Amino acid sequence: MVEHIAENPGTSRRKLAERYALSERQVQEDLRVIRDELRFPLVRRKGYRFSTSDDRASLEFSFTEARALLHALKVATQDRTTPQEPLRSLLNKLPAVFPLHLQPLIRKSLETLGNPEPALEDRVFLTLTEALFERRPVRLHLSARSNVSPADPVVDPQVIMPYMGAWYLVGRCRQKKRLMMFKVENIEAVTMAWRI
Repeated sequence: MVEHIAENPGTSRRKLAERYALSERQVQEDLRVIRDELRFPLVRRKGYRFSTSDDRASLEFSFTEARALLHALKVATQDRTTPQEPLRSLLNKLPAVFPLHLQPLIRKSLETLGNPEPALEDRVFLTLTEALFERRPVRLHLSARSNVSPADPVVDPQVIMPYMGAWYLVGRCRQKKRLMMFKVENIEAVTMAWRI
């Protein structure tokens, strides 16, 4: 819903309800979560849209362009001949040029770029991000504490988002044939499901 509003500013609550097969009351609750809990600057002005702090036109990067840019920056952070101070300054400014709904994901991805030995959760996160950018299905290997069935779901990633201090993957589970939400810290490994 966040991505749809970002790409279609001015969408009405009725149209959101029709698109996602929800009641308008449920859409209103989801909009409250987006505004109050996810802290996106959602406003109701000729429909729902995200407000910006200035009137400058934002650059609209696609997932493919974002992936290419992140890859280039990853190479640059590993090249010790590249001046690192200007690169760090660029990394700090970069999320602001992405569409609002992608900024948390880009910020988190950039945090892991310069780490030569990323932690398990960071490695999982980067693999999920790559799958999201490439629109590839993944097989999630979940920890026992996740208590999710099936144990190793195959998922088509839709969005990766922060919520209540943790990161979540939302995607369509192929076994269950419905959207599901997975807490990233409960994912022990991710494999690309290329041929599924």
